Amino acid sequence: DLAGMSRIAEVHADLSEVQVVDVRSHAEFDDFHLAGSHHIPLEQLRSELATKLDPALPTVTLCFSGQRGHVAARILQQNGFNDVRNLSGGIRMRRYARPQDIAND
Repeated sequence: DLAGMSRIAEVHADLSEVQVVDVRSHAEFDDFHLAGSHHIPLEQLRSELATKLDPALPTVTLCFSGQRGHVAARILQQNGFNDVRNLSGGIRMRRYARPQDIAND
């Protein structure tokens, strides 16, 4: 049964029209991140999603490799987010596929 699995956003996808949620740690995010992404560490997601995210918008979750992003996508789905995808391969793969999207600020 695949109904409970989070959908996947392809590593090359244009993410300019979606809200992107980076669930990595503060140190990981500070090292490099996707420009324009919302940073909410996974352990804080449940408590902060209502104030920082819009459930009506398409949403892509990401972490370093995809595992925490998958967990985050499930949490969002359980909290009324209908259009949620996890970034395939995480930011690790995105950094190589679309380096122009990565910020170091």
